[in-house]
Amino acid sequence: MNRRQVTITVIAVLVALGLIVVGAVALTGRQPTDSARIGSPSPTPTATSGTEARSDAPPTATPGPDDGEEPGGANADGAPGSGSDGAPGSAPGSGAPGTTPADPTPPVGPAPAPLFVAPLPATASAEGELTTGFPSQVVPLAPDSRVVSSSLASEGTRLQVGLTATSGTAAAGVLDHYQSVYGPLGFASRPADAVSGTTAWVFTRGENAVTVSVYQLDTGSAYTVFGTFTAG
Repeated sequence: MNRRQVTITVIAVLVALGLIVVGAVALTGRQPTDSARIGSPSPTPTATSGTEARSDAPPTATPGPDDGEEPGGANADGAPGSGSDGAPGSAPGSGAPGTTPADPTPPVGPAPAPLFVAPLPATASAEGELTTGFPSQVVPLAPDSRVVSSSLASEGTRLQVGLTATSGTAAAGVLDHYQSVYGPLGFASRPADAVSGTTAWVFTRGENAVTVSVYQLDTGSAYTVFGTFTAG
C-alpha cells in the first residue's frame, strides 16, 4: 500500500468518525424536545368561529343580592317580579287579576204605590169631626184623640190635608204613632223647627210631605198634622 492509499484511507476513517459524532449530537439535541412533547398534552383550543379567546377579557358579572335583585326573582324591595304597577303578573295599568269593577249604581227597587189617585176628594172642612172625604188611611188620628178641626183642599193632582186634635197620649207617644205610620210607607223623617214648647217632625217621600207638631199638656197632648200630597 503506497502513501496515497494510506492517505485516502485515513481521510475515509476521519469522515466516518465525523458522521458518527454529528449523528450522535443530532440525536442528543432532539431527545429533550421529543420527551417534552410526549409528557405535555397539547393545548385545547377554547375560542370558536376562528376567534381566539383573550386571557385579558374581564369576567362576566353575576347578579347578586347587592345588584338590585334578590335570589328567586325578587326585586330589591323584596316584592316578586311584577309589571310596572307592582301587581304580580299584571300588565302596566291593569287592575288586580280576577276582579270585577263594582257597579257604582245601586240597585233600584220597585217604585212605591201612589198614596192618592185621581179623582181627589173635593175641598171641604169641618169642626169637631173629620170632614167628608178625609183620607184617614193616610192621615190617621193618634190613639185616644178628639178632633178639633179638619180640612181638605184639592187642585189638579195636588191635595192638602189639615188636622187639629187632642189626645190622652203624651207628646212622645203621638210622635211614635206617626213614626209607625209613615216609616213603613217609605217616608224619611227628621226633626223640624217649631215654636217654643212644641216638638215637630217632618216626613217626606218624593213630592209628598207630612209635618206633625205636638204640644205637651198637663194631661195628654195637643197636635196638628199638615200634609201635601201628589196623586199618582
